[in-house]
Amino acid sequence: MGACAQKVSDKTVLMGSFDNKCPDVVTVSVPALGIDTTLTVDPATHTFRFEMPTDRTALATVEYEDGGAQFVPDGTTLMVHFTDEYESFMTSKQPKISVTMKLKEYSDKIGEYYRAYRYAETQEAADSVMALTQTLSENLLNENKDNLLSVAAIFNLMQDYSDIQVDSIIRTLDPKVREMDDIRQLESSLKIRLQTGEGKPFKDFTVVQPNGKAVSLSDFAGKGKYILLDFWASWCGPCKREVPAIRAAYDQFHGPEFDVVSVAVWDQDVKASVDTAKAYGMVWNHIVDARTLPTELYGVDGIPHLILIGPDGTILKRDLRGEEIAAEVGKYVQPVK
Repeated sequence: MGACAQKVSDKTVLMGSFDNKCPDVVTVSVPALGIDTTLTVDPATHTFRFEMPTDRTALATVEYEDGGAQFVPDGTTLMVHFTDEYESFMTSKQPKISVTMKLKEYSDKIGEYYRAYRYAETQEAADSVMALTQTLSENLLNENKDNLLSVAAIFNLMQDYSDIQVDSIIRTLDPKVREMDDIRQLESSLKIRLQTGEGKPFKDFTVVQPNGKAVSLSDFAGKGKYILLDFWASWCGPCKREVPAIRAAYDQFHGPEFDVVSVAVWDQDVKASVDTAKAYGMVWNHIVDARTLPTELYGVDGIPHLILIGPDGTILKRDLRGEEIAAEVGKYVQPVK
């Protein structure tokens, strides 16, 4: 006799319970399904129950005035328990097929690996942990291309995969997953980044500066010099931590063949951009008050983002960081004596 396989139901049941501190109502929200429902909590049993359609690509929440929890309406019966300490514990009657439980297990494991990476005593140990993280995400992706788990895996793999690799992976996903907002936005960004990837010509933009003068990227790029293009913001900690590496490249190579252009994006306060650049010794060229225009053109969804552009305006390298900046410039430019 064959074993009976667990099946996903077309209905998901959420059952909730509270300890002594019990609210009058809770709200269940599933934006992808158009659900935003307020439920009364039974004052005698401190429980509630809600049934909804199954959508293994949707992220849902159950909330009350002092807390809440996230879940995926995954076609199993889910139980959430809220304690008097405002903690929540989610379980499923069918954990082996529950996307909610698999997502929790994956998140916990990723957290464990990142803690191990942070406290690794050697580079070898750190590399070993990151390899485990990549394998975990790859396995999750390959086994869950029809549900939300694949999305979580892709966003963790992006730091190690090229844009071309990520684009190829997305094309293997179930059509319903590809319709998710996160994936559609990612595909849109990837399309732009591939158009401004290595070997492609730079895209020009023009920004009016506080003095009323219009400045374009083409005032610097494509003029016979190698240009390091730096997207940054005054409030961005990682951007400011990258300044010493940019300055090291500038001090070593600045001259007839190389220059730096920092573009302040996503900043609302022009004075903050100018003052921060001065305070951090960013003595090279600047374009301020660029807002979102440049990052939209280049598909940038996180800063700092540094791009090396060749003398003829061809993009040579994207997303440079740390010591890699000077090393990359050094492939093309001799140090200034």
